[in-house]
Amino acid sequence: MTAKNKKGRPEKYCALHKPEGDTKRDYMKAQRQIKKALAAELDSIESLKVNSEYTEKLNELVTALIADPKSLSFAEVDSGKGLIKELLSITSMHYKNAFKPLQQLGDYTEQANLTIKSVLLAIHFALGTIIRSQAESEISVYETKKTSTVWFVQLLFTIARYEAFTVLAERAQIRRIRSDKNLTLRLSIKKEVDLAINSKNKLNQTSIAKKLNLSKQRVGKLIKELYQTK
Repeated sequence: MTAKNKKGRPEKYCALHKPEGDTKRDYMKAQRQIKKALAAELDSIESLKVNSEYTEKLNELVTALIADPKSLSFAEVDSGKGLIKELLSITSMHYKNAFKPLQQLGDYTEQANLTIKSVLLAIHFALGTIIRSQAESEISVYETKKTSTVWFVQLLFTIARYEAFTVLAERAQIRRIRSDKNLTLRLSIKKEVDLAINSKNKLNQTSIAKKLNLSKQRVGKLIKELYQTK
């Protein structure tokens, strides 16, 4: 979602979630994680400079990982039931991680007195908000008095941010697993190399590769990485 500055133009970040005090450290940590993920994904983040255009550019790069809410088509939403139906339709196709916690809303489409506000609250609760007053503050940003072409897109930006967060978290986890695997391989290879050195035997990369079920080329690359600075 977006907030408006004093001139009435939308800001890139919701005013409710700007980092202050203790939250700033977590914000900076999250920003570094995003940069690393984008660097691996887009190979372009390293060229960015921290200036007035940095936030806008970073926002564009993040949206490159997921569907841009502004590019999606949807039907007019004028009821709580219609909101659930349209939201689940879009998230099931474009924001699959967000769809998982949101799909439970489909069980309430026949509920009486289902208002747009009550569904918006339910959406934020499903995405992780716990305190009702906080959820009410969050949904207050949506301009529901206007046509749904305005406020539903604002909602989709919230969904898109959630999706981006989960996608980046998943990829960070994959990188950690790969990193751990590479560390294990390096330790195994170092053990074999040190054994050959200590016994004054000729280093046999083919033998190490067979023992560790790796290619000779892979073993050679890891040995180079291990000992190139020594």
